[in-house]
Amino acid sequence: GVPEAAAAAARDAADGSFGGRGQARRGRGGRRGGPKRDPAAVAARRTDAALDLLEALDIPDDVYAVDGPDLRLRVPAGDAAGYPPLPAGYGFKGGVARKALARLLRLPLSTAAVRDIDLCRLAGADPEPARELAERYMTDDVIHGNADVEVIESTDAYLNTREFTVNELLFVDGEVRATPLALLDTVGQVVRVTQAHLNRSRGRTHPIVGYKALRFAANREAEGGVAHLRPFRLDFRPRAHPLAFFFALQLSRACEASTDIACRYVDLTRAKNLLHPVGLNDDVAPAEAARLLRERLPGYHLVFPGLLDEPAGRSGGGASA
Repeated sequence: GVPEAAAAAARDAADGSFGGRGQARRGRGGRRGGPKRDPAAVAARRTDAALDLLEALDIPDDVYAVDGPDLRLRVPAGDAAGYPPLPAGYGFKGGVARKALARLLRLPLSTAAVRDIDLCRLAGADPEPARELAERYMTDDVIHGNADVEVIESTDAYLNTREFTVNELLFVDGEVRATPLALLDTVGQVVRVTQAHLNRSRGRTHPIVGYKALRFAANREAEGGVAHLRPFRLDFRPRAHPLAFFFALQLSRACEASTDIACRYVDLTRAKNLLHPVGLNDDVAPAEAARLLRERLPGYHLVFPGLLDEPAGRSGGGASA
């Protein structure tokens, strides 16, 4: 597994530089609260901690480099050959990028198959192959009318606007580009909502992000790891979709991976006291939760393979996740 000393050091370094403990944070009314720290100094400490971690993991010096506030890690040619071939300037975000970083660091993480492939392209890359690549690799998205390959105008801006720290990375042109915090939380096995998301949501976590965090943690536990889920406060403001939909969407996607992950997801949601707000009793069984949700949300075309007798297939609903 991950060397516990390295994982603990990664968690300590990340926790010590996050939110009010490591950078200025917003208080009520948009005013700054908490201790004031120099953002450049905080960033430098994170980078130093990430470099120390790479050294502790015996990653050769010629594999990684500091690029401004971020890191660039070269994927060996043999490993890169195991991923779908893409034109110059095209790459992966999300699950494939997380898996690439884990393999590069020789971490036994993200061992399960990636649920879906999310492609991206840098702004200067030829746009012509985008549609063909989407149809080849993003089949579920094509079926549901969402087959756009995201254009990355600025790598730095992209990395620093994600919803989870472990998603602050891209795998493009044989390199993983990541923030130091993404590396620290990957090694530390931490599921953490980003400060960028909290800033956009007035310090609260959007329900689609909160329930997704629980699914990420369930997936980590199902793979034999320990999910260090950092606390978050769910935003219960009324939205276009009912709160139950956000929970149900992540349950459906957990089912697509495995019944075990789906059951762990329900257990984690129960432990966080977030079943009752979506209209479910705290003692509800996963299969009963799926049945009730499908009855109560008929317009969303949700499916729960494994929990209910139905085939796998991405759920609908009109919201991204």
